[in-house]
Amino acid sequence: MTKLVENEQLKLTAAWLNTLATAIFTVGGFGPIVSYGFGLVPNTIERPTVFAAAGTCLVVATTIHLVARNVLGGLSE
Repeated sequence: MTKLVENEQLKLTAAWLNTLATAIFTVGGFGPIVSYGFGLVPNTIERPTVFAAAGTCLVVATTIHLVARNVLGGLSE
């Protein structure tokens, strides 16, 4: 495989991981907080639970994003 092909495959992998991180943040982190702010979360779910779940998703999304950045470090010239 040529360097160009390897670089493109690494960029594709990094883009996929970054898209996954964005989806996790949007659905699991941003969505519940906005829903809670607009009063769309059922009363049976307490505020700390919503923010703990959102925080967990934020940490997971950030970790995946950093892995994607690390993948890009493998590009060759």
